[in-house]
Amino acid sequence: MASSGGGGLGAQPLLRVSLPMLAENYAALCDLAGPARLGAVVKSDAYGLGLLPVAEHLARSGCDLFLVAWLDEGIALRERLGPDAEIWIMHGVEPGGQDECSARGLIPVLNDPDQIARWSSSHADHPAVLNIDTGMNRLGVDPGQLPGVIAFRLHALMSHLASSGRPDSAQNAEQLARLHRAAGRLGSAHRAPISLANTGGVLLGADYRFDICRCGIGLYGGILHERIAPVVELHTQVLQVRRLRAGESVGYNARWCAPAGGAQIAVIAAGYADGWLFDGGWARVGGVRVPMVGEVSMDLITLDVTGLEVQPGDPVALADAQLTVPELSRLTGRSSYDILTGIGARFRREYVLGAEP
Repeated sequence: MASSGGGGLGAQPLLRVSLPMLAENYAALCDLAGPARLGAVVKSDAYGLGLLPVAEHLARSGCDLFLVAWLDEGIALRERLGPDAEIWIMHGVEPGGQDECSARGLIPVLNDPDQIARWSSSHADHPAVLNIDTGMNRLGVDPGQLPGVIAFRLHALMSHLASSGRPDSAQNAEQLARLHRAAGRLGSAHRAPISLANTGGVLLGADYRFDICRCGIGLYGGILHERIAPVVELHTQVLQVRRLRAGESVGYNARWCAPAGGAQIAVIAAGYADGWLFDGGWARVGGVRVPMVGEVSMDLITLDVTGLEVQPGDPVALADAQLTVPELSRLTGRSSYDILTGIGARFRREYVLGAEP
């Protein structure tokens, strides 16, 4: 086997986020969801892309409703976006957090009878969202546990679709019917805006959109749709090029061996410590799509670049406009959510503000 290396290497892998494409996706989803209001789901650090820069750009693009998981995320958003943004705390508020939530003007989502009781007894005049479980069997109040009287200021009713990414699933219609029944059980005295649709729910049709839609993965380019543009690029570089003889292996556990005639391998700067957890993925080198071979290491990945002119320092795209996150999801079997939220902190963040580079 032979190898070549080069000096001046070792730059961090790069996550490039196109803020103009993010704004385009927001506008497209607003159009698809209309006339329902569109809220941006920015939990989990805006799906790994950066909570504050993403939310700030969405606010400049007209978004005024943001959804996070935890109170701390909501506080950070309030401090960055100011008093006018509407911010929902999807996990509700833990005991002792009610005063801070109310003082910051944040809106908790109440998910169980205990949360309802605590909020009703301490902050009944402050708005809250009631989450009804219609079949996800995750967070949410069972319809049979709905209180006969809502003793707090009801801001909205919501539920969450379990199978919106599968338009042919009977579960979608079942959950829709359960939400209608639950809203009817509350009666006209507790009429409030209703929210059911996530990105997939928006695409299911008008019956699912109600008054408020909550979109996350579509904003970030994580679905295949003619109106949705890629937002994310992931870049790194070649650290070393190696030539393997037939039968020589690469990586831990010798899971891949060079075929007859040998192979040329490019070692690139990324690995499972950067969130790249799957073997058998793909990348682009010199505009050509090439396979990952061997096991992914903590800091390194090996690519089969046989037949290509490749040098140390050459750029490598792990994701770009030609190898999008939804395409990576199809090729690897990992969900777009998993790919995006798994992007590690060692990826240096870069935010494109103007025209695409």
